[in-house]
Amino acid sequence: MNEKAPAVSIVMVAYNHAKYLRETMASVFAQTLTDFEVILIDNGSTDNSPQIIAELNDPRLVCIRQENLGLSLAYNVGIERARGRWIALGNADDTMMPEKLELQLKAAEAHNAGAVFSAAQLIDDDSKPVPDELAAQFPFSFEVLPRARMYEKFFFRTNFMCATSAFINAKQLADGGFDPSLIQLQDFDVWVRLIKRCGFVVLQDKLTGYRVRTDGNNLSLDKRNRARVLFELGFVYKRFFDGVDYAFFKEAFGKHFRRTEPSGAVGLEYEKAFLFLKMQEPCLKAIGLEMLYVLLALPEGREVAASDYDLRIEQLWDLSKMPIYADSQSMESALVDAANVSAKLRDAESELSQLRESMRQITSGRLWRLREKVHRILKR
Repeated sequence: MNEKAPAVSIVMVAYNHAKYLRETMASVFAQTLTDFEVILIDNGSTDNSPQIIAELNDPRLVCIRQENLGLSLAYNVGIERARGRWIALGNADDTMMPEKLELQLKAAEAHNAGAVFSAAQLIDDDSKPVPDELAAQFPFSFEVLPRARMYEKFFFRTNFMCATSAFINAKQLADGGFDPSLIQLQDFDVWVRLIKRCGFVVLQDKLTGYRVRTDGNNLSLDKRNRARVLFELGFVYKRFFDGVDYAFFKEAFGKHFRRTEPSGAVGLEYEKAFLFLKMQEPCLKAIGLEMLYVLLALPEGREVAASDYDLRIEQLWDLSKMPIYADSQSMESALVDAANVSAKLRDAESELSQLRESMRQITSGRLWRLREKVHRILKR
C-alpha cells in the first residue's frame, strides 16, 4: 500500500454475501477515480465469503475479518482504519457505477459539502432492475433541497437516503460514527447529526445499485422488525433537536411555529413539543406529550403555556387520552370489547338462522301454497 493517503476510503461490510461479492468488488475496482483504498470488513460470515475475499488481489484492498458485531460497529471499525479524506459507504451485496466516486468527489469539492448522496437503481438478485411496485416499498427520495429543508424533511419523513450511496467527509464522522446500539436506523441517526452541521449534495444520477434481496435479508422490508424500528425511531427522535442552534432550527421549522417568536428557551421547547404532536406515529406523538408534561410541571412553563398558547394543564389531561400508549390492561380491555362484539355477532347470526328456518317452514306449508293459488286467481 502506498504511504500517501488516498483521496477516498471505501468502507465495505460483508456478511454472507458470497453470491454477490465478486460482482460488487469488480464494480469497486472499475472506478474511474483510482485514488482510493477499500477497507473490507468480513462481519462474521458463515458462508464461503472468506474464501472469495482471499482470492481478491489488489494493493488498495485491506481485509479485516471479525465476529459479527452488527453493522454499526463494523462500519466504525472501517472508519477508524480509513486514511482517506472522504469515506464512501458500501455493502458487499450492492454495486457502484464506474463514475460514482469521481462524480461525488467533484460535487463535494464544488459545493464544499459535508456529504454527497446519489440516486440509486434498485436491482434484484440477478442485477436486473426491480419492478416498480417493489421499488415503491423503499422510501428513497433524491430531491435536491437546501440544508434547512432537508432537516425538516428528515423530521417529517424519517429516512429517505440510500446509505450505500453515501460519500462523507471523514472529519464529519469523527464524532463517533455510527451508534452501535442501533441496527435499523443507524444511518438515519448519522444523517440527522450531519445535516445539523454541514450541507448535503444529492446527485440525480443513479450511481449505486441497491440490492433488493429475494431471500428477505433487507432488514427494512422485514415486517417482523417493525417493533424494533419504532423503538429506534423514538430513540433517534428524542435527540433530533440536540445541539442545533436557534437560527437554523427556525429556518427549518419556523413556518410550523405557533408563535413567530417563541418566549425564550421555554417557548422554544413548547414549539418542539408541538412539532412532535403533528407526527403520525404514536411513539413520536408520545415524545411531544412527555415534553408538555415536563413543561407544565414548572411554574414558568404553565405561565408561558397560558399566555402564549392558551394551554392549561386540564387540556394536557385531555391530550393524554390519545391512543399513544398501549399497556397490558388497555390491551386486555380491547380484547374483551372485541370478544363481546364477536359474541353479539354470533347471537345475531343464530337469530337470523332461526328466522330463515321459520320462514322456510312457513313457505313450504300447505296453507302457504293455498295462499299462493288464491293470490294468483285474484290477480287475473
